[in-house]
Amino acid sequence: MKALLINNNRGMALLITLLIVSLIMALTIQFNRSMRSDLYAATNMKDSLKLNYVAKSGINIARALLEYDGGENNIDTLHELWANNSLWAQFSESLFDEGSLATSVIDHSGRIQLNALLKRQADGKQVLNDEQAGLLKRLLTSEDLGLSQEDAEQIIDAVADWMDSDDETRGFGGAENSYYMSLEKPYGCKNGPIEFADELLMVKGFSRELLFGTEGISGIINYLTPYGNDGRINLNTADEVVLKALSEQLDQRAVDAVIAYRGDWQNDLSSSSWYKEAPGFPGDVSISPSLLTTKSVFFEIVSSGKMEPMIRTIRSTVKREEDNKTELVSWQIE
Repeated sequence: MKALLINNNRGMALLITLLIVSLIMALTIQFNRSMRSDLYAATNMKDSLKLNYVAKSGINIARALLEYDGGENNIDTLHELWANNSLWAQFSESLFDEGSLATSVIDHSGRIQLNALLKRQADGKQVLNDEQAGLLKRLLTSEDLGLSQEDAEQIIDAVADWMDSDDETRGFGGAENSYYMSLEKPYGCKNGPIEFADELLMVKGFSRELLFGTEGISGIINYLTPYGNDGRINLNTADEVVLKALSEQLDQRAVDAVIAYRGDWQNDLSSSSWYKEAPGFPGDVSISPSLLTTKSVFFEIVSSGKMEPMIRTIRSTVKREEDNKTELVSWQIE
């Protein structure tokens, strides 16, 4: 009997020992997993912090270049360092032991200014700026965007109503508070300047396809800017689609002549009437001087820090002041 009890006690002790060992092993495995998870999280946080500073450095470098360039030249062209993405890439390779930097600068002064669509009269009333409305209409009805004359006019009315301070609906396409409050998800008409281009998605007549484009069709967001209100477009940096919209007289041959002429860094691009000197440009064609400039003010800087498989992108807009210092207008981390 006594031997049986001893054997039972030994068996129980062995069972308890096995249970304790199993528990210790399970806790050890769980602790190991937890430690590895914390280690990975700490590493990711460290890398994320590095990428954040890498991307920020690209913004600061671009701002410094724009400020330097503004002090050296009274014009802006696509021949300058800030506009040369390949040189940017070569330069950034030597900056960091870990990770890489990709930065690009987009000249918003080469785009059509949304907030120039309205002008204020002496009595304070806001009215349509016919010259800017014509510019926007030519853009919308171009082959690149393909809207009909009627659709373009209605969209222009809707944009003007979105920005003006009154509650009077323009034409057949305009929309004021009564329209927006009748939608399934109602919201008020802004009655103020446009702050971001994608704000147009809230305006009657706009779709994501029109704004951002579809396969084979450009999005209008690439040719518009909410920055600036003097209506002047930099002839030296404007996209081909924007150039076509500058005058009803401009055809593809004239636009090609402009692009070819400004592509030669030896040509003088300081005067906004230089296009008349371009070989092949029709002598009887002219562009309204009030639409043109050769100096840029607003720039979008896109800076991406890369460390496989992670990437951190910062998108900012700056305004270059008269003293050539850059002022931050917007900042977005993607």
